[in-house]
Amino acid sequence: MARRKLIVLDPENSFEVASRHLYRCRKCKNAGMEWARPKDLCRRGRRLLQDLEKVEQIYEAVERAA
Repeated sequence: MARRKLIVLDPENSFEVASRHLYRCRKCKNAGMEWARPKDLCRRGRRLLQDLEKVEQIYEAVERAA
């Protein structure tokens, strides 16, 4: 059975996790993380960026609905 990671819907937490990874990962740091193409990032960096975008999309939809 595959292990699945739980995504916490907190944009500040998602940003903190992604920024910590960017600071530590040489490949993502050299690629420029947010401005890089997904194929230039490491696997974890791609996943963190996708999670961050999902959380931002959810919060934007909630703000528009309110």
